[in-house]
Amino acid sequence: MDPQLLLIIEIGLICLGLLGCILPGLPGLPLVYGAVLMQHFFDASVRYPLWLLILITILVIGVLILQYLIPIWGTKKFGASKYAIRGSIIGLILGIFTTFLGPLGIVFGPFVGAFLGEFFFAKKSSQQSFRAGWGAVLGILASSVMELIFSVMLAILFVVYQ
Repeated sequence: MDPQLLLIIEIGLICLGLLGCILPGLPGLPLVYGAVLMQHFFDASVRYPLWLLILITILVIGVLILQYLIPIWGTKKFGASKYAIRGSIIGLILGIFTTFLGPLGIVFGPFVGAFLGEFFFAKKSSQQSFRAGWGAVLGILASSVMELIFSVMLAILFVVYQ
């Protein structure tokens, strides 16, 4: 493959990946990781040490797993019941597909889901339900920030090895 075309594709993947850390619907970290793998396997002038590739792969898998666990932990940390946790997960899924809210759907969905789950099913007060919803939002934001930080680190690694 032409080296300049390859570089354009890799930079495009990194840019899309960094956007995907903020916008729903784009797999941010996997796109940036894909650019790093393309650089290693298709660019003859770049070779990452094997230990670094293994470490990056393990960390990417760990971050992807934590992305699903942190919002649950955030909701639990604010005293939410299993109903709020289930509601926040359902709200997240619905929020991703709520086009009229755009990227805000990924924030409002878990909040509304946790609030409704806590209020209607756990029979908690509106104040406790609001707190559970707030915990879901903070968990989503924390996982997004974690993904963005790690994606930026991979992008920097890409530039260093370029």
